Amino acid sequence: MRANHALALLALLLALPAGCGGPGHPSNDAGASEEWDPVFPACTPSQAPAVAAAPGTKLALSVYHFNVQYVPGGLKGWKTDPTFDMDNEQVEDAIVTQGLEPIVDMYLRHPGWGADIEMQGYMVEVMAARHPAVLEQLRTLLGAGQVRLMSVHYSDQLFLAYPRADMELSLERNDEALATGCVQAGGSVFTQEGQFGEGLLDLLATQGRTVAALPKNLFGYLHPSAARAPLYTSRGMDVVLAGQGVDQGDVSIRWTFMNDGELAASAIVMGSPANPYFGTLYVADPAVVAAHEQEISDLEGQGYAVTSIEAAVKALRALPAYQTPPELPPILDCDWQPDDTTMLLRWMGDVGLNGDAERDNQVLTTNVRARAAVHAARVLVAHARSAGQDVTAAERDLAYAVRHLLWAEVSDASGWNPIANEVQYGLGHAARAIELCDGIAGGLMAALAMTHVEVDLATGGVTPLDALPQEPTGDPVAAPLAVTVTTSRPYTTTWTQLGPGHYRVVVAFETAPAGKAGVAAVTFPALADTVAYSPALLDDQVVSYARTEFAADVTLALPLANGLIGLGNDRWLLKDLHTIHLAAVLQPGAAGVEFHDNTFPGTETGSWAFEVIDGPAAAALARARALNVAPKVRW
Repeated sequence: MRANHALALLALLLALPAGCGGPGHPSNDAGASEEWDPVFPACTPSQAPAVAAAPGTKLALSVYHFNVQYVPGGLKGWKTDPTFDMDNEQVEDAIVTQGLEPIVDMYLRHPGWGADIEMQGYMVEVMAARHPAVLEQLRTLLGAGQVRLMSVHYSDQLFLAYPRADMELSLERNDEALATGCVQAGGSVFTQEGQFGEGLLDLLATQGRTVAALPKNLFGYLHPSAARAPLYTSRGMDVVLAGQGVDQGDVSIRWTFMNDGELAASAIVMGSPANPYFGTLYVADPAVVAAHEQEISDLEGQGYAVTSIEAAVKALRALPAYQTPPELPPILDCDWQPDDTTMLLRWMGDVGLNGDAERDNQVLTTNVRARAAVHAARVLVAHARSAGQDVTAAERDLAYAVRHLLWAEVSDASGWNPIANEVQYGLGHAARAIELCDGIAGGLMAALAMTHVEVDLATGGVTPLDALPQEPTGDPVAAPLAVTVTTSRPYTTTWTQLGPGHYRVVVAFETAPAGKAGVAAVTFPALADTVAYSPALLDDQVVSYARTEFAADVTLALPLANGLIGLGNDRWLLKDLHTIHLAAVLQPGAAGVEFHDNTFPGTETGSWAFEVIDGPAAAALARARALNVAPKVRW
């Protein structure tokens, strides 16, 4: 849910009684044992024509960002009002029929118009299973080269919060869905919540993608005074500022749409376009479509080419001024509305409209455990296959586990304003992924005559064990640095030393006094005014920027997908993602790195574990990978 629609929805909800949250249809029920398989009608694979440069340099662009997981888990049970009596399938269906179909129909009426439509591979599966006619219409647009499909993730994951291997799984599953649905992804990229970072560019440059759409709000948040160019380059990809109008020399760019595609055709409710959270009030309005259609027609009449981002970039690249685009200024891992969300903090510690339902740290740390199980199960299946075992059943369950993991990582399970159904959607799918992987491991260990097994995700090694070893606990020591804990809860702080210059601290929180849950926060002192971390999807690298390279008056909040951030002077902080996976917050002018959770239920306890490493970046990075990216997993 976007900030400019939240107030209208809030006003609608204030008069409605609450109900009990519950999951959606059986394929997405929390912990459901029945698996859902999409049904793909026969289709003819087609290849979209090569992209030609747009004619001229007056360009009208649109990105319709669709998310069939807009309300993962559905609305049923959220409120007693029948307006919201829609299960997961019904919400998904409305997104296809009320959101996507009117836009597809509009472009079919104008074969000379181009645009970009973004969606996850799972949406293609939903259309194939329940809306094949809409999917066929989309194929027509794609086959003609008129519309380009942006699609890089299978589920609309908060992918910046997890290691690169998870996004590689998502790309793999996404490619399968697109191929089976006979649709083709183009070379341009936009992602769920406009997530963007240099690691995303690094990964997608190896996947045939050529152009990334960087939200203009994110660029402006980090670099408000920088001049804005029509085209940049970074890590092997071209980058355009999505939503940024341009009038420079002969180049004129207008954006006719750059938002959630679900809103493009929707009726106005309380002054704002309705979205899928509005239940049965979310319907397409032909008058809204007609107005949008007229706006594009007017630009066409003014000489603008209504085209795709790829075609626009080809036109720009043909101009002498843009044959060598400037290097993109550094962009930290972030989303498309950083002012409203404080970068990724809204998903990783900050509370939205439904504070009683949110469980950010629980959702994210459960997914960390689930991802380790899924990656370890993949290694174990490959090992058993090479040992001559029949792994047919294990491979089937592994495919399901991968899908459940990717569903579990969906962004809406922890933000913007998740309702209970969405939180349980995330937790339920993670639990199911773990359950399937435990079953895979149990069956293969029996077949291989193993009592226990250790899977090393760093090496791919599989080692039989007679017993599960105890984790080293270290030696108790006095605190080597001052840590500030802010909370209404009773708590203890325990330091141990794991090796020379290597410490672990555990902050254990008790339940909060009645009515005083509030925030729980831990702050570590910074020794330098730098931003040194591993960008998401670049788990094996550390980059360092002076804080002065970014706007001085904004809060930086980084996901730390491998847990690592520098404190300065060769001191590194590492969060143990199995216990805490909240954003690292760098407040303007503050000499510290803070982690806080506003979604920590007062009736629950919890322990957050961190490690402090004094030494070179390489040593800290190796520990981060061993702990959080490619750990040893045991059954």
